[in-house]
Amino acid sequence: MKKIILAIAILVSGLVSASAQDKPTMTVGGDLVSTYVWRGVYQTGAALQPTLSVGYKGLSIGAWGSTEIATMGAKEFDLSAFYTKGALKLGVTDYWWSGQNHHYFSKESSDGKSGHYLEGTVGVAGPKFSLTWNTMFAGERDLNNKGDQAYSTYIEAGYNFSVGETAMAAAVGVTPWEGGYSGLGESGALKTGAQVTNISLKATKTVKLSDSYSIPVYVQGILAPAADQSYLVFGVTF
Repeated sequence: MKKIILAIAILVSGLVSASAQDKPTMTVGGDLVSTYVWRGVYQTGAALQPTLSVGYKGLSIGAWGSTEIATMGAKEFDLSAFYTKGALKLGVTDYWWSGQNHHYFSKESSDGKSGHYLEGTVGVAGPKFSLTWNTMFAGERDLNNKGDQAYSTYIEAGYNFSVGETAMAAAVGVTPWEGGYSGLGESGALKTGAQVTNISLKATKTVKLSDSYSIPVYVQGILAPAADQSYLVFGVTF
């Protein structure tokens, strides 16, 4: 884990110290959401989700976090590295969502396992259509019913369009085999086989607050067939 963080830090340092001619970019922002739902899986209630990234010639190194507002106990911190070339996007993400007062660098003393999950991503995206394949390839808690590495996989197809001045984004996400996205059966065991985990429709509109400042707000309807749940999320991007 320390080697991964060191490698990302070196990459970020290299991007920031690039010459002025190379023009690296930095993005700082965040979202305030009424409910945090990830790929059709409920995570927390209302949450604040900051983001920071540095980009240079198609390479982007970023950090993303989420903290539940009500309890401040549910906390997530993710590091990622992505490379984009034309329509192709490749990346690796380190997810950590063990929560406040849990170990980040070392394993938990209670079960001797790390709270980190590493995921590889391959995607293609055009002006309207996108297709992304995500597979976890490391993580001591990413296990199937037999206790083996599950290689939890999430595949999502997306379509962007607009209705008047409102930007719309539709998506369908599936998991092709038993894993962390499959949902739980009545017995508490993971469901087997392919599952539809996420069907969503998101509408985003920019609200003008003054002559010089405006913010995007969105509403997203989510159906999660694998978990037999539904959500309506409101969010503000700043």
